[in-house]
Amino acid sequence: MEPLSIAASVIAVCQARDRVGGLLSRIRLWVDAPKDVNELSIELSNIRKALEGLLSSSSVACRGSNQRLQQAISACLMRVGQLDQLLLTSLVKWTEYEGKPLSAANRMGWVRKKSKVKKVQASLKHDISAIQLEVLSLSLTGHYKLLTSVEQLGESIQGLQESRSRLRKL
Repeated sequence: MEPLSIAASVIAVCQARDRVGGLLSRIRLWVDAPKDVNELSIELSNIRKALEGLLSSSSVACRGSNQRLQQAISACLMRVGQLDQLLLTSLVKWTEYEGKPLSAANRMGWVRKKSKVKKVQASLKHDISAIQLEVLSLSLTGHYKLLTSVEQLGESIQGLQESRSRLRKL
């Protein structure tokens, strides 16, 4: 064999390997579709419940004074809605498939939407990070206000004790 034909054969084998690898990754997505859909459904349900609880308690605790937190929570709920919509559009009628095997057509719908789902999930993680930072900020602000109030209370008590001792002397 000539060196040039050997090099061409090696290149052809490498190209074939890359194509088979790409095909195998698509097949893996297809095979894992039911598990992925179920996990995403559970995750979305848990996130939605946590966000709605946080929104409810933040509106009571902050008395509407912290709009940034409420906006961040609303943004996360919007992302959860986007992911729900992707599930619905990739799985014709989602409720029919809970706990049942996905058909081949629905698996392919999921595979086609998987990259978009990943993008929305990444955005959701960023939004959740914003909520965490806002909650931390509120917590630190609350601790500072509490510390200031305790110091003021201590000063008031000290002032009262001084007034009391002066009154006793009279």
